[in-house]
Amino acid sequence: MAIRHWIHYNLSINKTLCLHDIIYFEYSIASEDISRSTTDNGVWYSLTPDCFVGMGRTHVKFRARANRDIHLALTKYDSTSSPGTAYYIIIGGWANTRSAIRFDIGSNECVFVSHTPLSQTYFDEFWVSWTGNYVRVGSGSSVGSSSFLSCYHTSMYEVNFIQIRTCCGSSGEWRFPNGSKSCNSYFL
Repeated sequence: MAIRHWIHYNLSINKTLCLHDIIYFEYSIASEDISRSTTDNGVWYSLTPDCFVGMGRTHVKFRARANRDIHLALTKYDSTSSPGTAYYIIIGGWANTRSAIRFDIGSNECVFVSHTPLSQTYFDEFWVSWTGNYVRVGSGSSVGSSSFLSCYHTSMYEVNFIQIRTCCGSSGEWRFPNGSKSCNSYFL
């Protein structure tokens, strides 16, 4: 893994050197899948350290293995605590009997479906897309097909970050296709 750090400096009015508030990081990572394990404690894990973010994307594909309750948060900020800035997706919740999309964590459901999406033994493939005022969730590796949730939102949230978790008595294993790419991050 190659990592470069740049620190941007500006000259102030009195011509002294001072640290500006922008730090630039560039990461180059290998092309293998990103693997994450989540425990059953409900803690959110950001994929930002893995250079897997929502910026510049309109969908995400992944594989997961769990008994129940795999959750994704598509967020504007790299946190799940800012109200009105996240889509909350639950797959196999309620003891693997239901899936849902919410406009925010803890909010009412936009849409739900009763089904059994998790095999509990194998890695199941899913995709989530956010484009054209719709958030959609489906199974398989082909984005747009085998959709089982579709939620219309008149004023789409900006999706910059992806958070994952498992809870409610289930730990999980996650795989995200990485591809060979560089990730640039700006921290203000």
